[in-house]
This record gives sequence, C-alpha cells and structure tokens, in this order.
Amino acid sequence: MEYAIRKSGIQTRGTIFYKLVQLTAYGDNIVIVGRSLASMTEGFHLLEDASMEVALVINEGKTKYMVTANTENCSKPLAIEIGGYSFETVDSYTYIGSLVNGDNNVSEESTNRL
Repeated sequence: MEYAIRKSGIQTRGTIFYKLVQLTAYGDNIVIVGRSLASMTEGFHLLEDASMEVALVINEGKTKYMVTANTENCSKPLAIEIGGYSFETVDSYTYIGSLVNGDNNVSEESTNRL
C-alpha cells in the first residue's frame, strides 16, 4: 500500500489548502481529498494505476464519495462514475472510528462519544 501511495505521486503532507488533491491513509483505508471532482478523479486514476502494479484492487462496494461544500445549494449526485467504477454518494462516513460529514459538523460525533 505504501509503495502504491508513493508511486502515485500524490501529496500526503501538508493540507489541501495548498494543492488540488491529497491522500490520507491509515492501514488499508485511503481518503482522496480533492478541490474538485476533476482533481479527485485524477488522483483516483493515479492511485489506481500505482495500485495495479502491486496487485491491489479497489473495493467498489466499500468506496464512497462525499461532497463537502459551504452551501446548501450544492448538487449532490446519487453516485459518481470514474472509469469502470460507480461510487455511492454519502452525507457522512466513519473513518478510523470518527464520524466525518460534509457539513464539517462535529456535534453528532461529540454525542456519539459521550
């Protein structure tokens, strides 16, 4: 996994504020953060190509897509298609035991931890 991440050339350091796409990884969980669908798609293809070199595959059933935006009027598709994959759109997901949502609201996470 580490080889594929390094081979993809996608930045893993710093923050998304200074780049178009970034990876965050822990174990076999990877989050691709992109400033746009186009940059996220490009990052996905780079990671997919690097993963194929070491026989790693994308689990389409476990892979989700989430839009984070500061506006209520942002359109959210039911699913997105990248290459031959179709990924479900979600409003939130759990990553390494923490709830992440598109509104950047931590109240539900705080309630779950109490």
